[in-house]
Amino acid sequence: MKNEILKILNENPKGMRQREIAGMLGIWLCDKEFLNSISELKTSGEIYFINHIDFANAEFYNIWFRSE
Repeated sequence: MKNEILKILNENPKGMRQREIAGMLGIWLCDKEFLNSISELKTSGEIYFINHIDFANAEFYNIWFRSE
C-alpha cells in the first residue's frame, strides 16, 4: 500500500487530503493498513503534511505531499 500512496502523491504534486488518497485507493479513510502506511511513510520522511484551516467552512485537515 505504501507504493500506491507514493504513486498517488507523485501524480498530485499540489498535495492531497488524506480522505482523497483513501478514496483513490478505494478504501475507508480509517482502514488500519492505510493509517499504518501513512504513519510509516511520514516517520521515514518520504511524505509530509501541512495543516490547513478553512475558517469559512469550519474545517481543519492535513494536506499530504511527497518529500523531495
